[in-house]
Amino acid sequence: MKVVGIDWSRERHACYVNGERFIVEDSKEGYEELIKRVSGYKDVVFAIESRDQNITRYLVERGEKVYFVSPNRSASLRRYYHTSGKKDDFTDAEVLAKGVEKDPDIYPVIEFDEKGKELEALLSQYHMVTRMIAQNLNRINSILHKRCPELLKRLKRGGYSQPNALLYIYFGRIDKEIYRSEGIRVTKKFVKKVEGITLPEDRILKLIARQTLDLIKEKRK
Repeated sequence: MKVVGIDWSRERHACYVNGERFIVEDSKEGYEELIKRVSGYKDVVFAIESRDQNITRYLVERGEKVYFVSPNRSASLRRYYHTSGKKDDFTDAEVLAKGVEKDPDIYPVIEFDEKGKELEALLSQYHMVTRMIAQNLNRINSILHKRCPELLKRLKRGGYSQPNALLYIYFGRIDKEIYRSEGIRVTKKFVKKVEGITLPEDRILKLIARQTLDLIKEKRK
């Protein structure tokens, strides 16, 4: 059995098999190139850290055997095979391949039934919304850094998450449970600290804040 380790990313994937390293794009053409590259090996299987990526679904739906290696297990394998703690895309792909090759029985094989497909779609949407929230909070932080650095300093001295505190200032009275779900301490001290702050009049800032609030609500559904 030859194991192809795949370290996936949003745009391209690092692959390792039998000492060979190569990159494929995250597209149907890239997936087809992957199959072509490994077609010379007998009994090829695949190992990957994520269940909900397009490349995973492509491989499973065409009948390939794909093993799931959890991120925690992957970190353990990296420490085992590379004691220096070295981490790069090809190293990660290599340890996935070697781990499954050494002891395939401890890793689950990824399968998709109808219920599983629905669950995977929901999981994929959840991850997408989470990424969008993080991106928006970073944008808010960047705008605040340029427009009102003193506000950031004041919030930082209070130990509060700066972008999340801004969201509370704008929308906290609407639904405090949202902010509790995001780990924000909605205490009397917190409210007293942030509600006296004058925010900059910035249309883009308010637009991003409103969009982020809607995403947080969607994430909670």
